[in-house]
Amino acid sequence: MERPLLVRLFIALAALIMGTSCSNVTHEPAQETLDHHVHVDLDGTWSSTPWNPARDARGVPLPQPDEVVITSRFVLPKDLVGHGSILVLEGLSWTAVVTVNGHKLDAVRGGPGPVDVALGQHLRPGENTITVEVSGPEDAPTLLVGHTEPAAKLVTPPRLILRPEHGLELVTATLSDGGVDLRAITRGEAEGWSVQFSAWRDGERMADWGTAVVSDGRAEVQASTWSGALWPDEDALFMLHATVRNATGRVVDSGAWRTGLRRFELKDGKTRLNGQTYPLLGLRKHNAGLEHGLRILGQAGLNLAEFHGEVPTSAELALADELGVALAVLPRCDGRIKASRDAVLEAGTELAEQDAAMIAHVAHSPSVLLWSTEGSAINREGYSVGRPLIKNMRADPIERLVAAWDIAAFAIPSTGPDESLNERRDRAGLAEDSPFWILEVHLEGGDPSNEAIAAALKASIDAGAVGGVLPGAVEQDTSWAPFWATVAPTLGIRPVRLNNRRAHARVTGQGLRPGEILSVKTDGGPHTAAVAGSDGTATVSVWHAGPASVGTPRGQQSISLRPGSWSEAAWSGQTTQVQASP
Repeated sequence: MERPLLVRLFIALAALIMGTSCSNVTHEPAQETLDHHVHVDLDGTWSSTPWNPARDARGVPLPQPDEVVITSRFVLPKDLVGHGSILVLEGLSWTAVVTVNGHKLDAVRGGPGPVDVALGQHLRPGENTITVEVSGPEDAPTLLVGHTEPAAKLVTPPRLILRPEHGLELVTATLSDGGVDLRAITRGEAEGWSVQFSAWRDGERMADWGTAVVSDGRAEVQASTWSGALWPDEDALFMLHATVRNATGRVVDSGAWRTGLRRFELKDGKTRLNGQTYPLLGLRKHNAGLEHGLRILGQAGLNLAEFHGEVPTSAELALADELGVALAVLPRCDGRIKASRDAVLEAGTELAEQDAAMIAHVAHSPSVLLWSTEGSAINREGYSVGRPLIKNMRADPIERLVAAWDIAAFAIPSTGPDESLNERRDRAGLAEDSPFWILEVHLEGGDPSNEAIAAALKASIDAGAVGGVLPGAVEQDTSWAPFWATVAPTLGIRPVRLNNRRAHARVTGQGLRPGEILSVKTDGGPHTAAVAGSDGTATVSVWHAGPASVGTPRGQQSISLRPGSWSEAAWSGQTTQVQASP
């Protein structure tokens, strides 16, 4: 019997309402199952790659749009659900909104360092979808973003760090006069719990540094003197491992981070690395990428790369650590942010948060030796923008020099230092013979030749310079690198070695379904993973030689990893192949 029209309309309306409300139902969060950190590479899963923009013939990126939307889908194993998980956005310009499985999170603003987006309880076993909407300037201040370019950008693929709700936030190790200083900063309910510290290399425990109780969100240990290799020796990199246990002794969180120990200080007017005089001389990061610039650096016999107005990505830090290349990081370029001193002081709280994120970002990278800035001296108007822009870096637990605080940073003319050098020293309250860092060389006068710049550099060193940054390489001039390769040794520069240094090992899984995870575990090392893209492959990089365990949705496999090697800043070696198909 046919239902009356009114009844049919009521049923249809009820169905519509139920359908709409069902799509907005708040699902119960999945139970947390994770008790350690897992670093997940999502590179091959994103719907587009704005971090790989089209470039011109010189390698300079072409203009990019002011809005970008990217999406990743992956299948999360049921034993990797952690309510403290984060999505890491590097080089974000200007703002981003992240949506996880339909849950839109609060917008975040970019800056020179990475931005961590807390995913809360929104990840779940099985299929997950993350969307990142990046937009241009709107109302974001250039001081905090770091430049005035209108493009919406990410400089690397967003990556995932899976971790439990309570546990480790940051773990560091640094050398001091008393030995190895170890620190763990915790999050969540960790008060009164214990943190155990140890060092591992290639599956072997190198040191057991003991245990400390968490108090006021941190646990600290000072261990005995380090007897291992010191960075930049290629044997210096090891795994810093930490384990958190609660009051009952149960493991709540653990993780491992590759790092290296070294001493870097200014002593008797000279920069010293591991007790030896170690002057630094190099170039700004090349527009065509760090690898390209390092090849020029190596040919010229130099040893430093400067990041000017940007912060190295995690991949760039790893490359410099493995190659033994020193880095100077100038996170905010005064010419790009165009900020007054009042604006800098007004934004103090937000700048401090950004600085803390940058310090944490480089915490395991011994290659970063100097935090740099522009405007060390008080200018003729009676203030300095450079000093307040960098002051928070003095809280870095790793031994690094901070320009404008530990050492002055001045630009010099290509004609050599003149009376203005001592004027700037006087305005900064420094003695005439005080050491300084050459922030840059301004090309002036009628002779900007290599010979003129070398003469200016030598005169600056005689006047107290400890090293610095040269003008960009003239790549059409085939005599540029050979010239500096001849000059650098006369200045005491120890050139970087780009060949035959140990590199990370690589594992590639084949036969995966798109979105499935390939993971690698080693004794004492991090749990590292990658998600398969549309081609069914995923590659994981690991600093390890020897036995390892590889996991896929079809089970575990035992393998042996072989480190690669570096050749002109390019990785070479034999990738371990794993078949993951049923």
